[in-house]
Amino acid sequence: LMGGSGEGNSGGGGSRDDFNLAPHVYDLADGTYRSMMLKIDLARAGEKCDQSILVSGESGAGKTVTTKFIMQYLATLSERRAEAKAIDELGGEPLSSTPKKRTKKRESVDLGLRGSFQKEEDPADTSIEQQVLQSNPILESFGNARTIRNDNSSRFGKFIEIRFDPTGTLVGASVETYLLEKVRLISQAEGERNYHVFYEMLGGMTEDELDQFLLADYTAEDFKITSCSGTYDRRDGVQDTDTYEDLVDALEVMGFTKEQQDDVFSIASAVLHLSNLGINPIKGGEECEIDAENEHLEPILKLLGVTKENL
Repeated sequence: LMGGSGEGNSGGGGSRDDFNLAPHVYDLADGTYRSMMLKIDLARAGEKCDQSILVSGESGAGKTVTTKFIMQYLATLSERRAEAKAIDELGGEPLSSTPKKRTKKRESVDLGLRGSFQKEEDPADTSIEQQVLQSNPILESFGNARTIRNDNSSRFGKFIEIRFDPTGTLVGASVETYLLEKVRLISQAEGERNYHVFYEMLGGMTEDELDQFLLADYTAEDFKITSCSGTYDRRDGVQDTDTYEDLVDALEVMGFTKEQQDDVFSIASAVLHLSNLGINPIKGGEECEIDAENEHLEPILKLLGVTKENL
C-alpha cells in the first residue's frame, strides 16, 4: 500500500500504472496524507494545510465502510509517525531496547475493520487514534438502521474533521452531524428497522441492566416503534448483542462516565415506552390527556425523572 512517491504518481503513492486502475480507498487516503505533509513542509509558520475527502454514492454503495477505512488508515499512519518521533527523542534507539513493564491489565476490544486494540482500564490512557476510531460504533448505533437496500444505512450526514500537528501526528477530531431522519423513530417501511440502538439494548443488555432500565419484561415485538414494520433482525449476519458490546466499549473509550451512560440508555428506554403510551380524547375531542392506566406510564416517569403532571 505504501508505494513509491515519484513525480507523476497518482495520489502520492503507488506507480505510474495507478493511472490505469480504479480509485482505491487506501491509495486515496495515503495520497491525501502525503499531500498534507508535503504542504506542511513547504508552508510558512502557522499556515494551514487542509485536505478534504468527499465520500459519496447511492444507498448501499459502501460510504460508511469506506469512511471507516480512511479513518483507520490515517490513524495507522499517525501511530507510525508518533513511534518514529519517540525513537528520535530516544536518540535513535529502538523502542524495544527499553521495554516498559505493564502495570495495568488490559482487555482486547474487537474493532471489526481494524482488528483489535488494547483497551486500557483507565480511559485517560487511551490513545487519540483509538478514540477517533471508537466514535464510529456510537454514531452507527444511534444514527444507522436497516433499510431495504442496506442493513447498516447511515440515516444522517456527517462532516468529520481530523486534526494533525506539524509532525503528522493525529491530535484530535470532531464530528458534525446533520439531517437525521427523525421520522424513522415513529415509522418504518416493511422490511426496515428503527435505529440499531433499540434492538441492541433489548438484545444485548444483561438481566440486571434490563431491570435497571425497566425493559426486563419486553422484547422488540412489544414496542410500536420497533415492531411496526415486522422486521427485527439484520441480513448481514451482524448480531445486535455484539454491536451493543461495541457501543458500551466505545462509550467507555470516549470518556463517558457510568452516570452519563446510564442517562443515555435511560432516555433511549423512555423513548421505547413512550411509543406505547396512550392518549385519550376529552371534551368531545377538542383536547386530550395521557392514559393514566397505561402500563408504560410509570416506567416513563421513572426513566425521565418527571412527575405525571409535568409530563
